[in-house]
Amino acid sequence: MLNTNDGGVRLRSLVSWAIIAYVGADLFFDFFDWVLPVNKFDEFTRRSYLAGFLGVTTLGLIVLAVILGAVMRGSSGRLIAMVALAELAVILVFGTLAWLVGFGFAFDDVNNAHETFGALRYLIQTPLLIAITALAAMWVMNVYTGAGGRMPMGGGSSPSQPSGQSM
Repeated sequence: MLNTNDGGVRLRSLVSWAIIAYVGADLFFDFFDWVLPVNKFDEFTRRSYLAGFLGVTTLGLIVLAVILGAVMRGSSGRLIAMVALAELAVILVFGTLAWLVGFGFAFDDVNNAHETFGALRYLIQTPLLIAITALAAMWVMNVYTGAGGRMPMGGGSSPSQPSGQSM
C-alpha cells in the first residue's frame, strides 16, 4: 500500500530525481560514445548506427519519473516535467541525427538475409521509436502545463503587457 503522507511524497520526489539524474548521465555518456572514436578505424556511421540515444528503457524511465513527479504539487513536479522535456528533446534531436547518419552503416555491405533484416529493422523500428518518443514528449508537455507550467511562446511581449506597447 502506498503511503500518502509527507514522507511518501518526499520518497517519490527522491526517486523521480534519481531517475532523471540517471537518464541525464546516460545521455551524457551516450553523446561522448557517439562523437569520440575508439581508434582511427572507428567510423562515425558505425557509432551512429550503435548510438544509444533511443531506447525503450530510457523512455520508460523518463515516463516513470514524470508519473511519480506528477503526484507532487507545486514547483517540484513542474521542474521534474521540465527536465524530462529537456531530456526528451535531446533524445529526439540526437537520436534522429544518429539514425540518419547510421544509414551509411546499416545498408553498407548487406550480403545475406540476416543483414537484410537487420537493415530493415533499422529502417522501420527506429523511426517508430522516434515517433513514440515524440508522443511521450507531448504527454510530458501536457503534464507540465497541467501542473501550472508555461511554455515560452516567443514574440517578445509578455502576457501582462499588450503587444505594441513598450515600457
